[in-house]
Amino acid sequence: VKLTEVSTPCIDDHQLSPSDFDNPGLLSTDCARNVLKTLYLARLGRPDLLWAVKILARSVTRWTIADDKRLHRLMCYVNSTKNMKMYGKVGDSMDNVSLALYSDADFAGCTETMRSTSGVFLKLSGPNTHFPLSACSNKQICRRLSWKKILQRL
Repeated sequence: VKLTEVSTPCIDDHQLSPSDFDNPGLLSTDCARNVLKTLYLARLGRPDLLWAVKILARSVTRWTIADDKRLHRLMCYVNSTKNMKMYGKVGDSMDNVSLALYSDADFAGCTETMRSTSGVFLKLSGPNTHFPLSACSNKQICRRLSWKKILQRL
């Protein structure tokens, strides 16, 4: 399988056919090994991979063709960005640094469960300081529907 150059780690679910979600994937026997190695890489120093890897990690026990395509896209992205790295720089005294927390969430980003995903990035920040401390991406425990979808269900 050829790895092509891509600009994002994820494939849009709307680009996948409905049958891709129903049929077992070809990589179902090896998926856990590949996903966990990529999860280690993401937690070690590539927070841009966290969301895509966690989507795949949730599917290890019920691997489908859609997950094969998602994993292929992720590996293409890793190959395309193998020179990308996270760095840290501390050039200020403790009096001039502070913690900076950035967060974001999508709205019902999972097409299967309609749950949102939240992401957080924490860094030490100052005039001459940029040092990443932590990053995470988590699926929210409850789901949220728009009023339009609620009215459609009635």
